[in-house]
Amino acid sequence: MNNLAHRMTNQLETDVRALCRTLYDERLAYGFKVPEEMSQTPCDFFGWTNRGRAIVIECKQVKRKSLPIGAGTNGLQPHQWNALELAHRCGALSFLIWRNGEDTRAIGFSQVAALSAGRRSVEWPLLAPLHWTEVIRRALQDG
Repeated sequence: MNNLAHRMTNQLETDVRALCRTLYDERLAYGFKVPEEMSQTPCDFFGWTNRGRAIVIECKQVKRKSLPIGAGTNGLQPHQWNALELAHRCGALSFLIWRNGEDTRAIGFSQVAALSAGRRSVEWPLLAPLHWTEVIRRALQDG
C-alpha cells in the first residue's frame, strides 16, 4: 500500500471526527485524531471529558463476522490492544469502534476483553446493537 492510500481517511474516521466536533460543541468532551505519522500509533483518537477523564478510541473498518486480535491480522494489533487495556486500567474511557459494512458499533474495553476471553477475536454477533454514538454518550454521562 502506498503512503497516500495509507493516509486517506476512511468513512469511520470521518464519522468519529464529526462526533468529536459535536461533543466539543456540547462541551462534553474534546477528542482528536492521533497523527498517523507516529510509528505504531497507540490509538486512532484521544481526548478527555469535561471532567478530565481520558478517552482512547481505536477504530476498525473491517467487513467480517469476527475481528482478529494479534500480530499479522487485519484487526486489533498487539500494540493497539495493549494501549486500550493500559488506558482502561489507568481509568480512561477506552473504546473499540468497529464498522462492519454499513453497521457501526462501539464497545468498551472491559466488554471487548470479556467477549474475546479465550479467543483470538471479537465476534460481531456478540456486540450490542446500540447505535455507536449512544454507547459513547452513555459512557460520558456515567463516567
